[in-house]
Amino acid sequence: MLLSEVRPRQPAVDQWVAVRRRITAVDQAFGDPWDEDNPLGFTEILAADERESCLAAALEKYDEHLLNAEFVPAALGGRLVGMDTAGAVLRPVFRRDARLGAIGGISSLLVASVVWAAGSEAQRRRTADALLGGGRLAIACHQLEHANIFFQEEFRAKPAGGGYVLSGRKPAINNLDRAELILAYASGPDGHSLFLLDRDRLPGPWMKRLGGAPAGWGGMGLGGLELLECPVPASSLVGGWGQGVAAGASAYPLMNATIAAMLIGLGDTALRATLRFAAGRARPGRSTPAQVRTAVNGAFTDLLIADCLTLTATRSLHLVPEQCDVLTAAAKYLVPKVLSESMHHLSTILGDGFHTTAGPAALVRKHLRDVDTVSFGHVGSAVCQTAIVPFLPMLARDRDNRTAQPDPALFRPGTAVPALDPDRLAQFGGGDRLWGYLSRAVDSGELGPAGTSDDLADEFAVRATAFAAELADVLETATDLGFDTGDPVDDPRAIPLSERYALLLAAASCLGVWREAAAAPADDPGAGFLADPAWLLLALDRLLRRLGRPVPPVPAAAVDRVHDELRRRADGARAFDLYAAELTG
Repeated sequence: MLLSEVRPRQPAVDQWVAVRRRITAVDQAFGDPWDEDNPLGFTEILAADERESCLAAALEKYDEHLLNAEFVPAALGGRLVGMDTAGAVLRPVFRRDARLGAIGGISSLLVASVVWAAGSEAQRRRTADALLGGGRLAIACHQLEHANIFFQEEFRAKPAGGGYVLSGRKPAINNLDRAELILAYASGPDGHSLFLLDRDRLPGPWMKRLGGAPAGWGGMGLGGLELLECPVPASSLVGGWGQGVAAGASAYPLMNATIAAMLIGLGDTALRATLRFAAGRARPGRSTPAQVRTAVNGAFTDLLIADCLTLTATRSLHLVPEQCDVLTAAAKYLVPKVLSESMHHLSTILGDGFHTTAGPAALVRKHLRDVDTVSFGHVGSAVCQTAIVPFLPMLARDRDNRTAQPDPALFRPGTAVPALDPDRLAQFGGGDRLWGYLSRAVDSGELGPAGTSDDLADEFAVRATAFAAELADVLETATDLGFDTGDPVDDPRAIPLSERYALLLAAASCLGVWREAAAAPADDPGAGFLADPAWLLLALDRLLRRLGRPVPPVPAAAVDRVHDELRRRADGARAFDLYAAELTG
C-alpha cells in the first residue's frame, strides 16, 4: 500500500522553484543567523551550546512551523511528497544547530520511518496525528556492544493476557520528556520486537523515570526509563512478534538517506563561516591566499558531491525501493565522512580561532563536533559499511547487474517521485545500477563532455582511465571477498572495499546530476551552473584522490569557474548545494 498520493506531474521548472521556495521559507522563519540581535541567531546558539543546551526559542520556532510535517506523507495530512525534498527543506535547521535538528527532527524521523515502513494503518495514523499536532517521537534502541549511551541496556518483552509485558531499563532515550510516542525495542525468547507506546499511558506503578543527561549530552532531552512488568496492548506491536530487527531494518534506507541529506546544512555553515573569517583577515587590495582558495573550493565541491549522492539515495527510496539499501547506506556512511574531512581542512585556515567559543570560527568547531554526534559516529559508519559488504560479491558475480542502467529521474532534483511503498522497501536489494552507469561512461569515453571548446575533454579522458583502473580493481577484489573467511564481512579487505565502492557511487551520482542538468531546457533554473562540466571535473578529481589515484591538477580555468560560482553564492546568500536556494544570510 502506498503511503502518499502520486500527484499529477508538474513542469520541472515549477517543481524546482517550489522546492527552493520552501527551503527559503524555512530559513527565513529563523531569521538572519549572523545578526547578533537575532534571538535565534548564531550568537545565542553558541551561548546555549556553551551551556550544553538547545536554544528553547529555536525549538519553539521549529514547532510553530510544524516542521515535522515534512516527514508525514501527504495522504496522512503532511507535506512529504519526496524524501529528497524533506532532506533539503530541513537543511536550514541543521545550518544553525545540529542539536536543534536532532531534537526537533531526527528523533521523530527515526520513529516515523519505522512506522511508515512496518506499522499498521492505525499506527501510521496515530504517528501522523502526533507529528501534525506538534508532538515529538522518541526511540528506545536495542543494546549494542561498544556503542554510545543510546545503545546501552534494553527492555525485555513477553506475551501476557492477550498483550505483552515489558520490563528492564534504558538509561538514555533522546526526547523522552518531550515525546508523545516512544518506539521501544525489546528482547524476547524469539528475538527482538518493536512496540509503539503512548507515553502518557505509561506512568503509574509500572514506570520509573531515571536520572538526567550525562555530561556532554545536555539539551538533548535525554532521560532514562525503567519499566516494571508494564502491560501494553497487542495493538502496540509494530510488525510481528520477534520481527523487530527486520522491521527496523526495513526503515534504515529512509533514515540513512534523509539524515545524510539534512547534514549538508552543517557543511554549508562551516564553509560560509570560514569565508567570513577569511574576509575579516584579508588585506585591502590583496587577492585571496592560495591556501584559502584551495580549501574553500574543495569544501564547496565536497558539498556538491555529498548532495549528488544524497539526492540519488533519497530519490531511490521512491523510484527503485527494492534496490536502495546499498545506495542509502553508502550515503549515510560517506556524507558525514566527507563533511568531517572538509571541515578539518577548513579549520587550517582558522588557526587559533578554531578554538574560540564565539564568532564564525567557533561555528566550524561546533559543527565538526556535531556531524559525528548526529550521525552516530563510528557505530553508524560500521552499520552502514556492513550493509554494503555482502552486496559486493554479488555485484562481482552478476554481470547483468553490473551493466544495467539506472532511471535518469534519480538525478533530477525537485521533480516528482512516486509514493513510498513499504512492500517494495522491505525487499532488501542492492542493485542500484550506478556501477553500470559509471562503468559504461568510462568504457565509452562519455565520462564528461566530448569536444568541448575549453579543452576539458582531455582532462575527463585522463580521469576516465583512472576510474577504469579503480573499477577493475574493486571488481577483482570483490570476486573472492570472504573466500578465506567464509563471510565477506569477516574479510579484512571488506571495510576498505566498501568505502571505495561508496566513492564510486558518489562519482556516478555526480555524473548523473551533471548529465541531467546539461540535457535540461535552457529555462530550467537547475541547468545553469550544474550544466557546467567544470564542477563535475573537480568532483571527480577529488573522488579519485580519495581513492588514492592521483591525477594531474585540474586546469586553472575550470577551478576559476567553480570559484566564481562559490563567490556568487556567498555574496548573494545562496546555499552551497544543488538547489542554491536564497538564504537570509
